[in-house]
Amino acid sequence: MIRILQLSSNSSGGTRKHVHSLIKNMDSVDFELHYGFPIMGGDSQFLTDTVDFAANGVLLMPMRIHKAPHVTDISNIYFLFNYVKRHKIEIIHSHGSKAGVYGRVVSKLNGVKSIYTPHGGVLHDQFGFLASKVYLFFEKLLLPYTSRVVAESQYTKNAYLQKVGCPNVPIIVNYNGVSKTDFRLSTLISKFAYKGKHFGIFARLTELKGQRVAIKAFASLPNDHYLHLFGDGDDRLYLLDLIGSLKLESRVFIHGDVGCPEVYMKELYCVLIPSYFESFSYVAIEAMMLKVPVLAFSVGGLIEVVSEKFKKA
Repeated sequence: MIRILQLSSNSSGGTRKHVHSLIKNMDSVDFELHYGFPIMGGDSQFLTDTVDFAANGVLLMPMRIHKAPHVTDISNIYFLFNYVKRHKIEIIHSHGSKAGVYGRVVSKLNGVKSIYTPHGGVLHDQFGFLASKVYLFFEKLLLPYTSRVVAESQYTKNAYLQKVGCPNVPIIVNYNGVSKTDFRLSTLISKFAYKGKHFGIFARLTELKGQRVAIKAFASLPNDHYLHLFGDGDDRLYLLDLIGSLKLESRVFIHGDVGCPEVYMKELYCVLIPSYFESFSYVAIEAMMLKVPVLAFSVGGLIEVVSEKFKKA
């Protein structure tokens, strides 16, 4: 039995779905699974999944992980060092920039293999100029301690090679996917209250995800066009103020996190992805599986995910 630690620095959105898909599809007979994750910021599906994981023997390890550099990073690395040694972990698979630092430092200290999957952070400078420079420095510094880099799209691989370089370290692309079993649509689908064309955005409420520009665009659309925002985040209050200032309260709605987003997605006229950056997009492939049109910015991994056929639909 191989002991593997899945270590993530994000417990919501696409990163959460990526990591949880790996855990769900690893046979408990062949693998002893450990899961380290930030205790803050999990969405509703995260809570549901972790309860299931615990019931199925996955050893959970909640941690106080901050996205930006923080004094707790030292204590977290010390904790992980002892945890890996005590549980005889053989492989650490790190997801995201912060987890990538933790996982590769700890793997070096313990002499175990380290797999790293970047999920965008250092690739698009989301932490600001100074913090991004710090992360980029560590990315380059930790390359010799990396057994393999696994990218979720060709875009991520190319961006990583361009920014970080990858000498003597294998880097492969393993696209994310969605199983048909993920779509257990309820027969009790609630129709939207108003007739017309309903558009939806499924993403964390952050400036990077583009909800602001979408709301502004809807101010110039006919009154029978409605926008639904699914997700939560730091931008929620700003978006509420923006909706109010544009007098769009009757046409733009913030629903927060929803347990079964595909139920709502199926009812939409179109799914919008106005993100300024996406290393991949689960939302796009989920919408296409449900045969719902996708309108997306031509950025990052979205260019690979949204096919030419679907662009013309």
